[in-house]
Amino acid sequence: LKALLFDDIGDQLDYHRQHPELDVRKRYVTDHRARQWVEFGQAHFVHAERVHTPMGSGIVALSSEASAKAFAVEHEGRVI
Repeated sequence: LKALLFDDIGDQLDYHRQHPELDVRKRYVTDHRARQWVEFGQAHFVHAERVHTPMGSGIVALSSEASAKAFAVEHEGRVI
């Protein structure tokens, strides 16, 4: 069993795309506003170029669809 940590959601997405052979048991992201862990499959993602993320992907996670839509409007982004 091995845990991997990523600074940026974009890096996590790239890594998993490049390593389809991995047997991933669980994936988590941090809610951008609440700063709490959210299971990857339950998160809603927004891409907003104006939002600073650690590695520059501009992708943030939020725990609800309503929060993601509001964040996208507020930051001129889009829900992905």
